Amino acid sequence: MRELDIVEEVLIEPVDRILSSLGEAIAETQKALDRASVELQIAAENDPVLSKYDYQAPWYYMPEIELELKLALGVNFQQVAANVFKKVMVAAPINATYKNRYDYQVEGTSVLKVKIVSVPPGRKVD
Repeated sequence: MRELDIVEEVLIEPVDRILSSLGEAIAETQKALDRASVELQIAAENDPVLSKYDYQAPWYYMPEIELELKLALGVNFQQVAANVFKKVMVAAPINATYKNRYDYQVEGTSVLKVKIVSVPPGRKVD
């Protein structure tokens, strides 16, 4: 079974995990775009016809990603040590399952807007 064939619906997660997962998915997407460009460039350099014309593979990037997440927000307490708890903001995506399971009124939905922009690469670390 392919990974995409397995769909897991996550109802309630800490907000930091949701944002981290989104960031990782965007990074993986960019990596796939980069790999495709590198593979195309290598193929072009090894092609007898294209190599004569100094063919350069196109590079694609996502200059900006805007997300608007409609969520039900709440606060849970997570135990970090004996008798020590910290507050953790949790969120649940507003979808039909959540709305029906918890009889949630959509009017109370929070909106989390996230904008991710590409920046020039930093200096190479030795």
